Amino acid sequence: MIGRQTRRRGRWAGRASVVAGLVLAWAAATATATATATPAVSAQAAITLGAATAEIRSGKTTELRGTLVAGGGVPVAGAAVELQVDPYPYRGFFDASHTTTAGDGSFAFGPVRPDRNTRYRVRAGRAESRPVVVYVDASAVLRSYDRGPGRTMLTMVSYHSGYFRWVGVRVYWYVAPAGRGSFHLAAVTRTRELRPGITYATATIDPPAADFVYRVCFNGAREAGTGPPSAHARCPPGDFGLPRP
Repeated sequence: MIGRQTRRRGRWAGRASVVAGLVLAWAAATATATATATPAVSAQAAITLGAATAEIRSGKTTELRGTLVAGGGVPVAGAAVELQVDPYPYRGFFDASHTTTAGDGSFAFGPVRPDRNTRYRVRAGRAESRPVVVYVDASAVLRSYDRGPGRTMLTMVSYHSGYFRWVGVRVYWYVAPAGRGSFHLAAVTRTRELRPGITYATATIDPPAADFVYRVCFNGAREAGTGPPSAHARCPPGDFGLPRP
């Protein structure tokens, strides 16, 4: 996972985010089922499920929506729908919440707040949807502090699920003059845990220029449970260059 930051005229601008993330403290919304009899749903019925936002930052929420139709494509109203979840490392689904379909066969669960990558599916009678995955990216805050000529302290605080314990993980710090695409490995340090779900790292470097950019990378255990698969590159062990746009 990589965070990046830019320094402009002695100041650091903006916030940064860890490209690969983690986090899933799911909070499924509870829905009250109607006390009246619900229609029977056969295995020929079709039930769909999708996420309003399929990739979210740690601590954010999304909504799950779907529809239930009978074999002939007729919406099924008033049917009980069960939400099931399977958080990383995907050891099996369990029941989380229930609701009923509206007159047009639609239903929704939300907001849900997964704290790490999570699979969701729904069931109605004998009908079952295909699983959908909500990816959860870890967020991070990068800061810098001048420590005199030739010395700048960089810090990184990453927020993620307490499921991940990232203590003593090697952290790579890369720097480059602003506008350049060639990054130099300036320091290698290790993480420490401020408390479960908060990982901290720091390094003191000699900046390559008054205005420069830097990147931070570390590969935590089980980081596949945070963010999409494309976000999980191994940290470069030395200098590297970025392709020009």
